[in-house]
Amino acid sequence: GAQTVASTSQSIFVAALDASNGATAWHDVLSSPYDDTVEQIVPSPQGGVVFTGAMNGTMTGVTGPGFPLVAGADDAGSVTSQAYVGKLDASGKPVYAFTDPTAPAAGSSSALGVAEGNGVVALVGWFSGTIDFGGGPVTAQGGYDGFVAVVDESTLTPKFVAPLAGSGDEAIDAVALAAWGELFAAGTYGGGGGATAASFGAMIFPHT
Repeated sequence: GAQTVASTSQSIFVAALDASNGATAWHDVLSSPYDDTVEQIVPSPQGGVVFTGAMNGTMTGVTGPGFPLVAGADDAGSVTSQAYVGKLDASGKPVYAFTDPTAPAAGSSSALGVAEGNGVVALVGWFSGTIDFGGGPVTAQGGYDGFVAVVDESTLTPKFVAPLAGSGDEAIDAVALAAWGELFAAGTYGGGGGATAASFGAMIFPHT
């Protein structure tokens, strides 16, 4: 049947429906005092879902591991978006959640894609300024740069964070994890009004 939710800002929801008839199994609503987004949701190999996007301030709405989820320093005088990841089990209960813990005055970020498998969760997106997922600071070279962060699900600590760096605007928009251990990423570079080259690890992407 119909289920209603309420929010005071741009909030996010995650819902499970029966694919055969559209009946709602469960739903969660997550909200902070500011506008939040969800960019991608994928099924988890263990059941449930993993989702990602950008948040501001303190996100509440569910009770469990990772919540309330606080973005950066939660400084109401300097609120910027921060990338986050949440995982819910097959009944909609939180398994974990984490965010880019950078102080808002230092940098901002947004996740655009997520993948889970082999004991890790990978998120990709863009960032500006300096961010630190816990493995050391990474600073954008241009207006904003892309990133891929691979996080150990058992400890929620990063295995690595790799920027897509250039003097233009860059973003990594999609990510996939293969069962045999490879990570695939796709994105854009050289935006922002000036076609420029970019680097991603040992790779150089030229502009001609």
